Amino acid sequence: MKINRQTGMCRLCTERYHLEQERAFNEQLERERVRAEESAELEEIRRERDMIRQRNSRLCRKYGLKGRRERGRTK
Repeated sequence: MKINRQTGMCRLCTERYHLEQERAFNEQLERERVRAEESAELEEIRRERDMIRQRNSRLCRKYGLKGRRERGRTK
C-alpha cells in the first residue's frame, strides 16, 4: 500500500479526507447563500425596485410613453 507523502495517509484515507473538506466547504457556502438571500438589505432593494417600476409604469400609461420593452425593440 502506498502512503501519500504530504498527508501520511493511504490513498483511500486521503480521498476521504478531501471529500470531508469539500463537504464542509459546501455547507459553509450554503449557509452564506441562505444568509445572503434572506438579508434585510436584499428585501429593501427589491421593495425600492418594485416601487420605481410601478412609478415608471404609471408614467408610461399616463403620458402614453413607451415602456422598456417597446424601447428595446426599436434599437
